Amino acid sequence: MIHLPRFLPSLQPHRQEPTPATPPPEPPKPARVTPRDVNTFQPSVPTVASSLRTEQLGDGRSNCLEKAVALARPGDSILLMRDAKDDVGHALVRRPDGSVVDPNHPTVRYETLGQWQAMHPRYGQPVSVPAVQVKQVLSTPPGEKRDALIRQMGLTGVANRQVADEEPRWVTPSDNREEKAVNVRAAPSASGETPIKMKVYPGDKLQVLGEEGDWLKVQAQNGEQGWVYEPNMVEVEAPPAPP
Repeated sequence: MIHLPRFLPSLQPHRQEPTPATPPPEPPKPARVTPRDVNTFQPSVPTVASSLRTEQLGDGRSNCLEKAVALARPGDSILLMRDAKDDVGHALVRRPDGSVVDPNHPTVRYETLGQWQAMHPRYGQPVSVPAVQVKQVLSTPPGEKRDALIRQMGLTGVANRQVADEEPRWVTPSDNREEKAVNVRAAPSASGETPIKMKVYPGDKLQVLGEEGDWLKVQAQNGEQGWVYEPNMVEVEAPPAPP
């Protein structure tokens, strides 16, 4: 008699171990600005200074004075500031409630003139002129007719005070932080839903285009724009103009 083994090999097909799912590709890392990218950006050229006597509206060289007139509302005043550095000042708009708007950053509201001056300490000696008078003066062609209007309004003492846009402001990531890289985001928010457009490092110079709260709108030297958190940045000198 033939005895069969009590346990027969399983006749079920052999099962292979499940193949691990292929991990999704990593998202591309944000680009870093490098010297080779510096080929398309042209630094801003400071606007020629003008005054109540010389400024011409719509001449294609809009500076802070013309911008302030366009920004002003009924009841506003134009503040003519003096720059202690070179005596060429800046024009601001002051609302009836005492708040101040810089025409170069019209979305930012300063509660008081002192708050604006704390961020721009070299400007002082403000002279306030009703915005309606400034607009009337600048709407009159320069020359004898405008000079007569200036005398009639009692503005002779401030008519020659020169103003111009501020020199472009440049920043770079602070080297005193443990994390050297700073994210340049698509919007002024650190939310995880706000895309990171690129990373910058100490020495990478960015031109400031605007402000919103603690955020700066900046432009890299390759032309890319975005937002950085201002406490992570320090001011630096402008880069040399390209040859």
